[in-house]
Amino acid sequence: MDTETVRVEWTQQEIYACLKYGTARRTGPLAVWIETGCLALAAIYCLVAFVAQPQTASLLLALAAAALIALLWIVPEKRFRSQARLAAQERPAVTVTVCEQGLRFNDETDVRPYGQIDCLRLPDMRILRFPGQLVGLPDRAFSADVLTFWEKALPGVPVRQSKRGAGKAHGA
Repeated sequence: MDTETVRVEWTQQEIYACLKYGTARRTGPLAVWIETGCLALAAIYCLVAFVAQPQTASLLLALAAAALIALLWIVPEKRFRSQARLAAQERPAVTVTVCEQGLRFNDETDVRPYGQIDCLRLPDMRILRFPGQLVGLPDRAFSADVLTFWEKALPGVPVRQSKRGAGKAHGA
């Protein structure tokens, strides 16, 4: 494979996908469902207690548990969308040099070897995670030769995408 240098400019949707799947909670959507179930049980318990013996504290605890459930599902999604919108307005871009040994970003002199890259694989993008850094590489930006080469060199861990939750890496 020949060395290829590409300037990648991300769309708002690509930035959103990177944030949602690349920075999401490592516990995955199952933990969110378990937390939701526990909070729902607490809310129901407090409501039953309020009906049996009307006390303001029981009602307030039930409302607090219901509010936490709403926040658990709404806040991360809103935050990712907001951050993606703001980032897209800045028109972020990165220059990526692809070679057989690894990847080089922008003006770096060192090549990051493929074996040391933490990679998640979406159907149309690879999300690379480095300490304190997240880089999305959309397939649309690279030649067919690079994508074929990456199938072996940078396959990534496939991510199950869902409409809700953070997505979960298979085998992770």
